[in-house]
Formats: sequence, C-alpha cells, structure tokens
Amino acid sequence: MLEKIYIEFPVNNVIEEGKEKQKSGSSWVHEPRAREIEEVMLLIASGLSISANKKINIEFGSRVIEWIENGQLSSLKVSMCGGLGNESDSREIGSPMFLRSILVGVIEKQHDPAFTFFIRGADDALSHRFIEAYYNFYFFIEYLYGSGKFKTKKIINEFLVSEELGEALDSVIKDEVLATVASKDFIKMLKGASHEEIYSHIVSTRGGLQHPKKVGPKIWHPEKQYDYLNEATFLHLVCLNIAMKRYYSVAFSERVESAYKNVMHCLHRKSKIHIVTK
Repeated sequence: MLEKIYIEFPVNNVIEEGKEKQKSGSSWVHEPRAREIEEVMLLIASGLSISANKKINIEFGSRVIEWIENGQLSSLKVSMCGGLGNESDSREIGSPMFLRSILVGVIEKQHDPAFTFFIRGADDALSHRFIEAYYNFYFFIEYLYGSGKFKTKKIINEFLVSEELGEALDSVIKDEVLATVASKDFIKMLKGASHEEIYSHIVSTRGGLQHPKKVGPKIWHPEKQYDYLNEATFLHLVCLNIAMKRYYSVAFSERVESAYKNVMHCLHRKSKIHIVTK
C-alpha cells in the first residue's frame, strides 16, 4: 500500500517568478518549485487512477513541507499554503455570540441566502478549494449587488452603484492581512486599479472559470486550486468584511439586545429561558 511520497530537491538562488523565499523573521513563506511538485503529483495520481480505473487522489494541499539545512532538519515549519505552520484547526465561540446567534435565529426567523454562499466559500477556502471558494464568494456579491444582471458591463455597473461593496474593497486593499497571503504582483495590481477595473477582473475571472477552454491565455486546470489563491483570498476578505457588518448589525440590534439582557438575567437566576416571538 502506497502511503507516502517523498520529494527532495535543493533550493537554488533562482526562485519561481513572482515569488520570493523569506525565512527567519517573516510571517509568510512562498514555496519555491511548488508548481513543479504539483505537476509531479498530478501525473502520479493520473497514472495510478488510470491503471486502477478508479479516482486516486494525492492531495497537493495535504503535503508536509520541511526545510533541511546543512543536513539537519530546520525548525521552520511551513503550512499548506506556504505560510508558517502555527495554524490551529480549533475554533471557539464565546457564550455571548453563542447566545446572540440563537436569539437572532428565533427572533428574525428569515435567513439571508447570502450568508450561505459566504459560509460555503469560507469552508472551501479553508480547505484549499480555491476554485470552488471563488464561485461561492462571487455568488455572494452577485446575489447582494448584481440586481439579477449577468452581462459583464451591466453587472459591473451594478457593483459600482453599491457603496457597501466599494467600502469593503477599499478596506481589504488597505489591510495588511492581504499582504501576508497574496502575491506582491497581485497586491500591486489591486492598489493601482480603480473599482471598475477590479470589478472587471472579478467578473472576467468568474467568466474564465465558467467557460473552460482547451487553448488560449485563460487555460485553467480543475486540480490546480492554488492558481486561484490570490483571487479567492481577496474575495474571501471582501465578503467577510460585508458579512460581519451585516450579521452584527442584526446581532446587536435593539430587539436582540433587549432579549439578550433578559437571557442573561435568567442565567444569573438559574431559571428557565422562555423566548416568545410573534
């Protein structure tokens, strides 16, 4: 049974174009020769799948990266996207937001489908399914701001009308968080572009994914998720900015705040909590 594949290679001074290798003191590490490794893994998986007549995955996103210096394993840990490997899969929700989430549900009752698009996109992004994530994040902004338009020029014009979307765009571009994930070239492009140019890039990226071509400048591979890391991460942060503001405006509304205070009194008295809605 094949359980592991080891690929060892030297890191030369020539680093993949558009990337740079930063080590000590850096919050992010771009992995040199990643595309080469991805090609090797895809070919191996294809050969095994064809031979077995069954889909066999060798997940590029599940690789473990180690640095070896002077024959010794370096203490530097690297995550799946090339970042320092101090990530934790655990997620904790404090009791205040736990209670507010329940109250919002029983008081408001009507769910916004935009939140479902966002949650699915976030799950895809955190699982390194960047192509699927991009689709869901695009559906999020299309649902909220597209006004049912689908032709490129018309939907870009609809996006331009929204102050909320424009403010989220500006906020993410200014935020240093994006610089820890996206490439320098991508960030440079964003900072030098107008809102209309950014929306055009977002819509054309979605169009390229929607209509795959065998030849031409916009060829994409369904297994090469990391080719869309920049776009998916940027849209993730934009949608997160919007989703948080929209949800928290409800979670801290006057109606929910009043109910929250009553619940806290019940908890303090250790009495049963009754929530009556109309």
